Amino acid sequence: MLTACYPSTGGYGGSSSDSDRSSLYEQVEPEVPAFSEPEVSWPKNGYGTVGNGGDGCLEISVPTGSKAYYVKLKKGSSTVWDVFLKPGSSKEFSVPTGTYDLTYGAGDHWYGSRYAFGPEGVYSEASERFTFDPGSCWTVELILRPGGNLGSSGLDYDDF
Repeated sequence: MLTACYPSTGGYGGSSSDSDRSSLYEQVEPEVPAFSEPEVSWPKNGYGTVGNGGDGCLEISVPTGSKAYYVKLKKGSSTVWDVFLKPGSSKEFSVPTGTYDLTYGAGDHWYGSRYAFGPEGVYSEASERFTFDPGSCWTVELILRPGGNLGSSGLDYDDF
């Protein structure tokens, strides 16, 4: 974080003790630009923007309610596959073979695949990696429940 310091009223001078110097300066927090991307309509349920199928299978269920979900399979920082799911839906997809990190976001407002649910969305990453071999299938329920078997950790919006 960058902070700018400037002399407060009274100018600089006089005593050089640490306590005197600290009273002469104020910290100024830099302005953070507000998120200003326009909200867009939710895409069709099951809409994906990257990749087209493969020999692996992923079935995803999301809870009912107001929040939609956006799920990504990532290799490093690159998104290999992604899909948008409306509340209460369950769908099966063909995915490329390989080992991936699964990340997902949930929110009420959609800003397109680049911005997902914006900074007010909730983002997570599964704690285990998913390996898709030809003919293999994973079933994932993105429903928060105590004692669930899909460990996850929170993810900053900027890291999604």
